[in-house]
Amino acid sequence: MKKDKHLLPFEHILTAYASRTDQASAVSPEAEAAFVFQQAVDVQLPDEKATRMLDALTAELSKASLGSMVTQSVAVKQLTSPELQEKTGLTPSLIEAIQADRVFTNSVPVKSLVKLLKLLGLGIDSAMEAIQVTFDRLQTEARNMVMPSGSFQPSYRKGMIRGELGKDLSGIKSDESFLYQNEEALKNYTDRLTELYHTL
Repeated sequence: MKKDKHLLPFEHILTAYASRTDQASAVSPEAEAAFVFQQAVDVQLPDEKATRMLDALTAELSKASLGSMVTQSVAVKQLTSPELQEKTGLTPSLIEAIQADRVFTNSVPVKSLVKLLKLLGLGIDSAMEAIQVTFDRLQTEARNMVMPSGSFQPSYRKGMIRGELGKDLSGIKSDESFLYQNEEALKNYTDRLTELYHTL
């Protein structure tokens, strides 16, 4: 069996313990345990690696999502929710969900999203990057919420609960959600979005 060069000292000791000879078995378990747990294990990351990891995390978290772009643009243009609803056809709850990155973008009516992007003066290229960021984050959160706990679940238009969004999303059906949680569905949506953005 190929040996793993990345085993911790503790793992080496356990491996040796598992393959010990009958002669070694005369040592008491208490003495063996004391020996094992007295071994020093270096669990600190090298400074260079820690810096690289933090830089990568900062870069990832600093990417603009669709929600952050929309929220910022709405504030700059000082648009109210009724104005957004009137000019895009989006409901207040759906607008709120988009701003909070709580909805898979490819479940939003594509023509309404085009109207929203144009109303806010958002370019299609930056919007596409932001849509991908939102999609990736929601997919990650969906995977992390396999167990039915926690107060947040990514949603999508058809399964959205009437009333204030974010209070209770327990009624969302996972089988409907699956329609929006794959790259192929997102690509079809963004292709259509790009086409309409240039023609509407």
